[in-house]
Amino acid sequence: MIEEVRSHPLGFLKILVYTAKVFFGSIKEYVLLIFMVGLPVTILQSLISIEFLVYFGFWGNLLSTAVGLIALMPVVAVTLLADQRLHGKKEVKFFELFNQSFTLWPKIIMTYILTNFLITFGFSLLILPGIILMVYLTFANPITVLRGSYGFEAIRYSFNIVKSQWWKVFLYTLLLNVITIGFSLFVVSGIFILNENIILNILIQLFVSGLVYFLNTFNTILFLNIDYMKASMQ
Repeated sequence: MIEEVRSHPLGFLKILVYTAKVFFGSIKEYVLLIFMVGLPVTILQSLISIEFLVYFGFWGNLLSTAVGLIALMPVVAVTLLADQRLHGKKEVKFFELFNQSFTLWPKIIMTYILTNFLITFGFSLLILPGIILMVYLTFANPITVLRGSYGFEAIRYSFNIVKSQWWKVFLYTLLLNVITIGFSLFVVSGIFILNENIILNILIQLFVSGLVYFLNTFNTILFLNIDYMKASMQ
């Protein structure tokens, strides 16, 4: 698959097909990620209610932030896994993948904090600047994981490769979200209906984790294709 990703610009359907191949070819690793990281994080997030935050104050908010940052670990692992699958690696040692993710985790945290600050600032001005910034920063996370840049360097890198492809990145991302909106609506409606049942609520949120992994895999493949195309023109 990597030869096609490197050789020419890929259409939306082609990237979607590659995403499905990588995703369903990596179910074992995704399940392990969900149960090792996703499930504990989901349980903790389910227990951290507004009442919990009010009661514990600073320490409750600190715990909530820590849990959110731990949830970034699978983002790193999924990106690494997608890259390895694209390069034809059939056997992936999960704990080696997990160790790589843990090593990169501090960098992804820095990138995540900066990008979210910029996007929040953009939306605080008006909706349009927020959307524009969000698209420009789409690839900051895979850049941090796969290219060794992080923080402001990853942000500059993302701006550089998106600036001539802004509409493509925007439309591809929008189209993918439209396709998955049915799943999202099902999950959200299920959460509202079953919010009194913590076990079913956790299962629904785990389903959301799988959906996020799929979206992250798509984003990684789109990034690699655009990055390779830009490099080939220089």
